[in-house]
Amino acid sequence: MEQAKRKYEEETAGSRRPAEIFTARDEALLSTKNFNLKEVSRKLTSKFGGPFKILALPAHATNPNVVWFKVPRVFKISTCPST
Repeated sequence: MEQAKRKYEEETAGSRRPAEIFTARDEALLSTKNFNLKEVSRKLTSKFGGPFKILALPAHATNPNVVWFKVPRVFKISTCPST
């Protein structure tokens, strides 16, 4: 098992890239996969929406990829608590 694990780690080490680190006031695209968008057709809608401005990075988040976006109300999603 250990030998197989080492072999897998060696094979995948070269193909992985580090995760992008975001800061407040950056802009990023947001996947529309789970949004309930009332468009003409799901096939014709864009896969990503944005770019949206990142408002803040929550201090209590354990995952460094958790961010709060400023999105239009059309998306009808929760973005961040009002401060």
